[in-house]
Parts: sequence; structure tokens; C-alpha cells
Amino acid sequence: MTPERDDHCESGRDTRSVLIEYGQLEKFEKRLAALNKKAIAFGLEPIKVLDVETVRFARTFEYVGQDMDRQLVSINPAPTGEIVEHPVLLKKITLDYPIVKLGDWYVVGKLEAANGGNLTFAVTEDPDDVDALRAHAGSEINCEHCSTKRNRKDSYLLRNQRGSEYKQVGSKCLEDFTGINPAAALFLAQMYAFVALCDDEFGETLRSTRDNAIDTIRFLANVSFLADTNGFVTTAKAKDTPGLRATYAEASSLLDDLRRDPSLQEKYDRLIPQHLVKAETIREWFERSELDTDFYRNVRLLLKDDAISLDRKHLAFAAAAVPVYNAQIRVDAVRNASSAHVGTAGEKMDAKLTIDRVLSMQSYYGPASLVLLSDGEGNQLTWRTTNCPSEVVEAEGRTVDATFKIKGHGNYRGKAQTYVTHFKVREWLGRADNKTNDEVTHGPSL
Repeated sequence: MTPERDDHCESGRDTRSVLIEYGQLEKFEKRLAALNKKAIAFGLEPIKVLDVETVRFARTFEYVGQDMDRQLVSINPAPTGEIVEHPVLLKKITLDYPIVKLGDWYVVGKLEAANGGNLTFAVTEDPDDVDALRAHAGSEINCEHCSTKRNRKDSYLLRNQRGSEYKQVGSKCLEDFTGINPAAALFLAQMYAFVALCDDEFGETLRSTRDNAIDTIRFLANVSFLADTNGFVTTAKAKDTPGLRATYAEASSLLDDLRRDPSLQEKYDRLIPQHLVKAETIREWFERSELDTDFYRNVRLLLKDDAISLDRKHLAFAAAAVPVYNAQIRVDAVRNASSAHVGTAGEKMDAKLTIDRVLSMQSYYGPASLVLLSDGEGNQLTWRTTNCPSEVVEAEGRTVDATFKIKGHGNYRGKAQTYVTHFKVREWLGRADNKTNDEVTHGPSL
């Protein structure tokens, strides 16, 4: 794909856009800085970056040939909002650069003598200019301005803007003929070589079969499916448990895992439609959320785009959106349900309870946890403790068979609440979204 060009430009400047892969951005910036040093040395205005935009492309694969044994890979702009199985995120960078010209004459290329022929460096994409430069590739380098016969190492090919006349001018005569400093003309040649290099690297991306992004909705749906199937595994838990993979990592490679597990593939095909719908809901929920913590801001930014870069930090933040949404939906359900007081003060009880939320707080004795619980009737119970077991902290959404003692009764926002102490888990009954409260507040640890 050739860089895009804007034919409308101000006098003395031109604009062009190049497409580069995310991983090439730092290298691009270093090259541009080096090139601009030359521009300043030549007395030219430096190349300016007018705009940097993230654009999403879709990579498609097609088998061709009589035996369908050859694979063609193509990459095209992806329609906004459409789920893409193989997205590629690129940076579209619009450059504004000086035009080296005087009057009607433009530099269209440079010739350098080498091994019985001439190296050609085109500084224009006009087919006529390229053909004219190639026509001089096998001829002796000369100067049509002074016509002096001598061995020349290089010359410049010029075109008259008012017609189709081309003229080859030696580097020493260039300034005399046009007023253009040869160094400035060389800078233009280097500028085009710089753009051509970016284009070559983009070609490598085109030929590659490696994805550098994943569709946002597909990723969220995969996370939701895995959380329902195996429970949500945080980065911290995966790091502390040998052989356990974080859910974000599993979700990004799930399609490969499905190919190796037919039973999981069958379950995925059956359930993924509902998870895709849920993924859209999660995206909209975060967009509407008014919470302004770093975590919520990061997630909103990541989910706003149709694709997420395969950067583990980005993926971990985006994946955490699923258990955070699930936890809030459970809390909302409890708040909206009718609640009655349970037991009497001092009574010892056992019951099946769901851990709806674990909140961090400060107490007179230091850091504490407030565990929000509910029973099968929708009754709300709370347990305040300064020594909350880690398995409880990580078990939001999980149901347990527990023993406890009734401390007293009260109300919160019009809902009856029962306060308990001596809470102990006898048996874990349900799966959990294994998400720590710290990840809700601060995002995933990496």
C-alpha cells in the first residue's frame, strides 16, 4: 500500500500520510528526528507531524490454486463497529514537509554513478517522473546546463512544471540553474527514502500472518465465557499459582485452544452469542459510568476502540471490566430485592450465603473489610472484620455454606440488614469471579 497523499497543500509545503505498525513507532520517531536535524542544517523547515491516528484493518486469508494449497493474505480497512476476527491496528501519521523548488523547476530524482550504471533515487511518485529517471539509469551522467564533459559522480533530474521537459543537471550546477542548494535537494531525496522505508515495513506487516490486536467485543465475550466456565483468574493469582493462566491471556488465545478441545468448542459455539450481547452491554455500561478512578478511565479508553492492542497491560485492564461489571450487577440485584432481618441477636446460625461484595475500609483498629452477603430470599447480611481470609476477599459472587452469629439488626438505604460476627466457611458451593477488591479500585497488577 503506498502512502496516501493530499494534493492540496500550501505553497512550499506538502502533506502525505504513512501507515506504520505499533511496534515501529519508536523507530519511526528516531528516524524522523535524525532527518529533521538535516533539514535544519540545510536551512529548511523541519518535517512536522500533523496528526497521529489509530486505524483498524482486517486481515483476510484466502486459499487459491488448483489444489487450494497457496494462501493469499490481504489487509483492508475494517468497517466501524463490525467484529473482525483478525484485526490489525496501525498508526496513520500525517506529515507536513517542505517542497524544494524554485519557479517552475522541481527536483524529481537523483542519479549516482555505481559500477557501470547509475543508482536512481526517485523523490516523486508520478509515473512519468519515475520513467524519466529510469531512462537515465544506463546513460552516462552529464549536465545539460553547463554541458561540461567530465566524470560526474551524481546529478539531479529536474522537471519543468509548465510542460513535460526534463533536464539533467550536475550537483555543482544545480544552485546556479535553479537556486536550489544541492544539500537541500538531497534532503528531499532522503525524505522520500524515509517514507519509502515506512512503506516497505508496512509491506512486511501485510505479508505477515501475525495479529497485533484483538476485536474488543470478541475479547470481552471470551473473558465473560471463561469467567462463567472456569472462574475469573487475576494476573496476581496466576503469578502465584504454577500452571494457572490469567483470564486475559486465555481470552486472547481462546480460538487456538478451542481447536484443540472439541467439547469446549461445542460449548463456546452454543453460549458465545449471549456473551457477545453481554460484551456490548459491558462496553456501554463503562461508557455511561461516572466513576472517575484511574481504573475506570483506563477501561473506558480501551473499550472505546473496536480493537485492543495485544499488550498485556491493555488486555488485563480490559478483561477486568467483566468481573467488575458482574460484581456491580450482583450488588444492584441485592439492593433492589426485598430484605428482612434474619435471626435474633446472639443466635448462632448456619445458612447458604452469597458473597456479593468485599469492600476495603478503615476502622478504629486499622484496615478492615466489609463483606456484603445475601441469602436465597434476598435478605442482606454484613460482616465487618479486620482479618478477612484471602479466599473470601477473592470470592465475590461465590456461594458458601457458612456458620455465623447474629450481632444485631439495622437498616441501610431503606433495606433491612443483619449484622453478623464469627463468620466461618464450612463449604464452598459455587464458582467465583476470582477478582480482588484492589483490582476493582486500582486495576490489575502486572
